[in-house]
Formats: sequence, structure tokens, C-alpha cells
Amino acid sequence: MGQNEHIDHAIMIELQEIMEDDFSVLLETYLVDSQAKLDALDHAFILQDLNKIRDVAHGFKGSSLNMGAHILAGFCASVEDLARALDFDGARKASSKIIEEFEQVKIIIEQKL
Repeated sequence: MGQNEHIDHAIMIELQEIMEDDFSVLLETYLVDSQAKLDALDHAFILQDLNKIRDVAHGFKGSSLNMGAHILAGFCASVEDLARALDFDGARKASSKIIEEFEQVKIIIEQKL
């Protein structure tokens, strides 16, 4: 999968134009916030808290959409939907895709810093 499939570069360009000098702050904030969401998701799975899993996945979906990480947002939506359907095992399995895709997104964003 190429980089263009992990991040919508048109959105990145638009964010860079809007944020100007603060663009790198936005990217760093997204990375830190995303790691916190991954940690919260992991903790929610340990607690088997489907409501928390759903909420964290929903928040991660939104921030990822804002950054143009559509594939990552889609995986977050899947986990959110599975948690809403009370499918703990399905949500846990689907969450591995979030981790894998975030690693790809993180590499691309770090290259822009």
C-alpha cells in the first residue's frame, strides 16, 4: 500500500495552508493524542468496557478523519460499531487493524515534521 492510500495529501496541504507556522504543532498534537487514544483503547479492552471502547474509537475516528487518515478512521469506525453491537471479541480483533494502520500514518506524519 502506498503512502497516498494512508493519508489524503490534499487534506494535508489544506491543513498546512490553514495552520501555516503551527502545522508542525498540529501534527505533533495528533501523534501524541493518537498514542493516548491507543493507550486508552488498550486499557478499555483490559477492562472489557465496551462503552469506553466505543467512545475512544469514535474520538480516534474523528481526529483521524480531520487529518485525512481515512483508512485509519474506517478501522476506528469498525471497532466503534462492533463495540456498539456488544461484540467484544470482534472489536478486539478489529482493533489490531487500528494499530497497524496508525503505524503507517505515523511514519508519514513524522516525515512531514
